[in-house]
Amino acid sequence: MEIPNISLVEGSFSDLSAFDDGEFDLVFGIETVSYSDNKERVVSEIARVLSPGGKLILFDIYEPKPQSEMTDFEKRVSAITFATMRLPAEDQYIGDVKKYLARHQFSQIDTVDLTEKIVPSLARLERYSEYYFHHRLFLKTLKKVLPYDANINGIAGWLMPLTFDGENVRQYNRIVATKK
Repeated sequence: MEIPNISLVEGSFSDLSAFDDGEFDLVFGIETVSYSDNKERVVSEIARVLSPGGKLILFDIYEPKPQSEMTDFEKRVSAITFATMRLPAEDQYIGDVKKYLARHQFSQIDTVDLTEKIVPSLARLERYSEYYFHHRLFLKTLKKVLPYDANINGIAGWLMPLTFDGENVRQYNRIVATKK
C-alpha cells in the first residue's frame, strides 16, 4: 500500500545528507537519540533539516542527573543496563541533550518526565524476563534461534525496573523543542 505523502528512507540519523536544509517541519523519534554514540551530531543534523519554527519531538530514556552525582550502585546498575540495551554508556544525561539542543538553534526546550506512565510496561517486561531466566529449556531454545543481541536484551528487561524505581537512575522523557 502506498501513502502519497509518506516516503520511507533507510539511513543513519547522524548523517541526514539525503535531505536538504530546512526540508522538514517536524522530526519525531521514539527511543532513538539515546542509542547514538554522538548525540550532538544527531542533534546538529536534525537542526539542519528542520525549517525555522520546526518542531522536534522525542520520547527517550536518559539519566536525570550526571554520573558524577550518582552513587556507585547507581553507576553500576546504569552501566549494566545500558550494556544489555546496547546503549552507549556515555552522554546519557538529559542535561547534556538539552545543552546540545540549545547549542544547535533550538528554543522552547520542554522536557516532561513520563517515567510513571511506563511503569506498568516495565513490570510486564520484568515478568517476561523472569520467565526467560527461570525456564532453562526455554532459555536454551531461545539462545539457539534468536540473535545474540535479542538474548542480551532479555537481561535489560529484568534490570530496567531497578533503574526506574524512584531512585532517579533513569527517566523516560518527552522532549519538545522548536528550531529558532
